[in-house]
Amino acid sequence: MRFLKSAVRLSSRSRRASAIDMASRSVIEPLESRTLLSGHGVTDVMGPADAMSSKVATPSIVISAPSTKPGVTVNGLSNPAPSADAMTPSQLRQAYGFNFALPNGTSAEGAGETIALVEGGHDSTIQNDLHVFDQQYFGGVDPSFTQINLGSNTMTGDPIETALDVEWAHAMAPQANILLVEAKSMAWTDLLAGVDKAVSMGAQVVSMSWGSAEFSGETAYDSHFTAPNVTFVASSGDSGAPGEYPAASPYVLGVGGTSVQLDANNNVFSESGWVDTGSSSGGSVSAYEPRPAYQPATYSNGTTTGIALTGRGVPDVSYDADADNGVSVYDSAVGVGWYRVGGTSCGAPQWASIAALADQVRAQNGLSALGTADVHAALYANPADLRDITVGTSTGTPNYTAGTGYDLVTGLGSPQVPLVVSTLAGSTAAVPATPPSVWAIPGNGQVSVAWDGSIGATAYNVYRSTDGTTFNLDASVSGTSFVDQSLSNGVSYWYQVTAANTAGESAAGAAVSAVPQIAPAAPTRLSATPVNAAASVSLQWTVTPGVGQYVVKRAKFSGGPWVVIASNVQATSFTDVDASYSHTYYYAVSAVTAGGEESVNSNVVSATVVPAAPTNLTATAGNAQVALAWSASTGATSYEIFRSTTKGSGYTLIASVTGTSYTNTRLTNGTTYYYVVQAVDAGGPSANSNQASATPSRYA
Repeated sequence: MRFLKSAVRLSSRSRRASAIDMASRSVIEPLESRTLLSGHGVTDVMGPADAMSSKVATPSIVISAPSTKPGVTVNGLSNPAPSADAMTPSQLRQAYGFNFALPNGTSAEGAGETIALVEGGHDSTIQNDLHVFDQQYFGGVDPSFTQINLGSNTMTGDPIETALDVEWAHAMAPQANILLVEAKSMAWTDLLAGVDKAVSMGAQVVSMSWGSAEFSGETAYDSHFTAPNVTFVASSGDSGAPGEYPAASPYVLGVGGTSVQLDANNNVFSESGWVDTGSSSGGSVSAYEPRPAYQPATYSNGTTTGIALTGRGVPDVSYDADADNGVSVYDSAVGVGWYRVGGTSCGAPQWASIAALADQVRAQNGLSALGTADVHAALYANPADLRDITVGTSTGTPNYTAGTGYDLVTGLGSPQVPLVVSTLAGSTAAVPATPPSVWAIPGNGQVSVAWDGSIGATAYNVYRSTDGTTFNLDASVSGTSFVDQSLSNGVSYWYQVTAANTAGESAAGAAVSAVPQIAPAAPTRLSATPVNAAASVSLQWTVTPGVGQYVVKRAKFSGGPWVVIASNVQATSFTDVDASYSHTYYYAVSAVTAGGEESVNSNVVSATVVPAAPTNLTATAGNAQVALAWSASTGATSYEIFRSTTKGSGYTLIASVTGTSYTNTRLTNGTTYYYVVQAVDAGGPSANSNQASATPSRYA
C-alpha cells in the first residue's frame, strides 16, 4: 500500500453493517428555466457559536431544465421524459471510468457499503422518484434504501436536491445501501445532528450537498466530521470565491465543479473549470482553517504558480457541475418530473460513491473502511490519479483561474476512477483483470484507443496489429487511453489492451479495429429558426457527400464548450425540443462517416426562444376608451400593447402589463384605433398578435 495504515480487523465495520441492516427493516416512511437556489456563495454568514441554531445552510444546486412548456401534461407531470441533453448514468460512468473490473473480473458496485445523504426536511415522494429513476436507467432494479426522518413534516431544503443526491449516489454505486437522513430543517444544528445520525447508523460515507459562507468559530464544529473509518464529502459552492463550509473543513473532502464535454463514445473530450453567469465552482483560501499537512504549500492561479497557500484550500477535487450539460434527475414533488441539474451538488454524492467503491474493494481484502484522512492523504500523494484541469476562471471575489497542479477552482482535478479506487483500495498481490471494454476511434493519420480500467493495474499495455493476428507492443501507459499517431490513412489497424502490475499481466481482450482516414468535410449553411410556440429550435444544413450521419451540438457560448444533443442523425435537419424560453443557444453540426471519422464543426448559428405571439386579441369600444383582452402566451412574463390610428402600420407602444387585459382610456370618440400585443420574456418580444380595432363613442 502506498499510504494506508496497517490493516485492522473488521469487527467495527461489521457492527456498522448490522446497524444499517436493522434500520432497513424499519423505514420510517415509504416513500429548474435556470434557477440558482441561493446556494453556495450564500450571503448568510454565521455569527458566534452561541448563535449557531439561528443560522441556516442552503443547497448547492442549479436547475437548467425544464422550463414551462406548452402542451398536455402526462399523469400530472409537465416533463414526463428526460431531457435529451441531460447526462445519463451510463454516460458519466463511462466518462469518469466507473466501469472498471476487479481482479476477479467482476465489477465494483458498492455492495456491502452504506452511503448517507444528509438533507434538510422531509421528502414524501423520494422513494417513488428513485424507483422511476431506476426504471429509466437500471431496468427498475432499486437499491437497498432507508429513509430516516428526524422530525420534519415539510421539505425545508429542496426536493430536487434530495432526488439528485439519492439518485446519483445510487447511479455510481448501484449495489450500495442508500441511507437518506432528513434533518428537521436547514438550520446548522439540525443538519449536524443529521450528520451524527448518519455516522451512528453505520454509514461508511456521508455526503453533504449544502453549506454556507465560512464563519468565525467554525473550527468548533469540525469534530462532527472526524469519526474514524468514515469519509465525509461536501460540495464546495456554486458562487465561486469564497468557498463554503463544511467543504472548508480539513476533515471533509471538498468537491468543486467542472464543465465536461464528451466525445461520441462518451469519453472525456475536454474539461474545464465550471463557470456560468452568476455561478461557478466554489473555492478560496480559508480565513479560519489552517492549511492541513496533506495540502501543498503553494497553489496555481492560471499561469502563476508557487503562490503561498496560507490556509485550508478549497476545493480538494472536482466533478461535472455545468447545468447546461447537467445530469438527469427525476422529482415529482412539484409536478414537473424530469430535470437537468447542475451545481457542485452533482459531484458530492458521486465522489461519495467513489469512496464506497474503494471501501468495497478494501473489505474484500480484509481492510477497514477509509476515513477522510486516508482519502486526503492518498489523493494529494497521487495527483496523477486525477485529470488536472487547467482552464476556467471562477466568479466571486476574488476571481481564481484553474492552473497546472493544485488550484482554487478545481483542486487537484477530476477523477480517473480506476486509478483513484486502485490507490484508495491499497496494493493487491493479484494480477489485474482484462480491461472490460476497448474502443478504437479513427482520425486523420491516427487512432485514439480507450478502455475501461482494471483495479490494481499500474500500467496498461497496448498491442497493435495490421493483419488482426500478429500483435506487437505499441505502448505502455498508466491511464486508460492512448493516441496512436503517424499511421497510414486507409490502412486497417487492430488493437488489444492488457492490464499489468508487479504480479503479472492480464490476458488480452477482444481486438478492435479502425481505419485512419482524412476527415469528411464539415456541413455548411447551418441555420437555426426558433419555433416559439413550441419552445424549440429548428435546424437545417446542407448535405456532406459520402456521409450518412450527423452529430448536433449545442452551447451557451459561441465558442463552446459543446454538448452533444443528438447523434446518428440521418437527415439534414433536426429540431431541438429541449430549448427553454429566454435562452440564447448556439449550434454546430459535424459529419460522421460509417467508419467513425468525424469532421470539424460547421458554421455556428444562434437562436433565442421567445414566447409565441398572443392570440384572440379583442377590442371593445367604450366612452373615450377601448377595453382589450387576449389569450396568454406560455413563457411570457409581460405583455406590451401597441396602438395606431392607421390600419396595419404606425404602431406605438402605449403600455406594458403582466395580465391579459388592458383598458386604454382618454381616447377621442369617433376615432378608430388599431391594436396589437406582443408577449415578452427575458429573451425578448414575440411577434405581433392579431390586429383588433374599435371606435370609442359616448353612446357605447
